[in-house]
Amino acid sequence: MRSLKSIGGISHGSGISDRTLTKRILAMPIVTIVSQQVEDFCGLSFATSEHHAEARDSRILCDNANILKLVGWLEFQNPFAVSDFVISISSGIMGDETINCDRDFACGNSSMSCIVGKNFKEVKLVRENRIKSLQGLKYKVKIGNKEITGNPEILFRRISLLKKSDTELKN
Repeated sequence: MRSLKSIGGISHGSGISDRTLTKRILAMPIVTIVSQQVEDFCGLSFATSEHHAEARDSRILCDNANILKLVGWLEFQNPFAVSDFVISISSGIMGDETINCDRDFACGNSSMSCIVGKNFKEVKLVRENRIKSLQGLKYKVKIGNKEITGNPEILFRRISLLKKSDTELKN
């Protein structure tokens, strides 16, 4: 189908006769196979796209240089560093020993073993087998010596709306 979209193809120009259209459509299966074999032999692909990707040597060299820069940056600042704690890549929040989302399979098996072979009335699930994710840490705000679970953005908006003066925030 892509050769129909090429310059001089059926979709470009006007005044194509029915005979020419029939020849082109009937030749398409053979031409497609030959074109694919030539591309495979050369190790290239000339697919059209909506983004008009460039396949020039200069662009390929520039892309390769950019890839080397990215690899160098990732080696220097490894986002997947080995750590004892779970770390969110997007936000940088670091979990503590209570976070067990990385051990979800073991926690699930532990919960299932408490259920198997019991009636519904006898089932008791233990809180320590519950999965605790980084989401709980994300919304903790420390006020004084207390940690309060809540969204800091909403807390900031409420304080901003309720404050009467800047000196009130200092107290």
